[in-house]
Amino acid sequence: MENTANGAGSRLTSSERFAAPIDYWGIADYERQWGSTIRSMIDGHPNGHLLSAMRDPHVAEFIAVYSLYREGNNIFVQN
Repeated sequence: MENTANGAGSRLTSSERFAAPIDYWGIADYERQWGSTIRSMIDGHPNGHLLSAMRDPHVAEFIAVYSLYREGNNIFVQN
């Protein structure tokens, strides 16, 4: 069983919870990656990804992300 840290996101119409595995990446790694992506989007980058489940890429079949994309002044999030 992998170790996880609980996370949550919210927006005007809904919220979502997730468990981020912390065996390969720690909480600080997620915070650093999310911060970098959010700063990039604020600076005008058209898209980005927030990693919500990072596992060892040498043995994992996938990682989980929230994709962000910009349309005008709006930023949309997809999982």
